[in-house]
Amino acid sequence: MSRSDPARGFTLIELLIVMFIMSISLSLVLPLTVDQVDKAKQRSERQLVVLFYKNAVQQAFFGSQTVKLKFLGKVLSYGEAERRREIRFEQLSFREAEITVTVPGVIPAQRVEVAIDGRIWVLELDKDEANWFNPD
Repeated sequence: MSRSDPARGFTLIELLIVMFIMSISLSLVLPLTVDQVDKAKQRSERQLVVLFYKNAVQQAFFGSQTVKLKFLGKVLSYGEAERRREIRFEQLSFREAEITVTVPGVIPAQRVEVAIDGRIWVLELDKDEANWFNPD
């Protein structure tokens, strides 16, 4: 069997070079991918806050009652005892606030500060609208 036989396979040095190139590529791409996953989680949690708020507004409207939203740390809640609704977040951290939702909506317009990834965001609540702003 001659050394130019195509069935001989790869040498150890060729395999090491390929593994080195792959590890360099992964070390460049992996942090970007993880960062994108974290940003997607943050966006989904911000949207979840808006949906939770709109649910509280609907509860106040259709139940003809006042609902108090409580923002505290990584928890957002409303309601009492067995009717209590609560949601916990991984990425968001609220500054302590309490918002009262009446039948026509929040009176007056309120602002809640939220820490996301070390940056402060503002959630503005007005009637049945909830909007996120990054003051940076």
